[in-house]
Amino acid sequence: MNRLPSCDETTRRSELAVFGGLGLAVVMMVSLALVQTAKFVAGSDRIAAALSERQESLANTAPAGGGKTVATNVVSPASPRANVRTATPGKV
Repeated sequence: MNRLPSCDETTRRSELAVFGGLGLAVVMMVSLALVQTAKFVAGSDRIAAALSERQESLANTAPAGGGKTVATNVVSPASPRANVRTATPGKV
């Protein structure tokens, strides 16, 4: 009678150990990724909260100009010649 080939018990155990180890490594990598994702989300929430508090504090400290609009964040040009117009030949 012809029998199908089968693997021996030691091969079966070693394959089970290798694939079990790989599965455990995958589970650990996924759990570490989830922990890092949670840390990232918490950090971005802290940044958003800090920025919103900063905007509120800037709005609260702005002087009330008696109903006048006051320019706040005025930036000076990079060089004194930045806003100087130069004559273009041929144009009026």
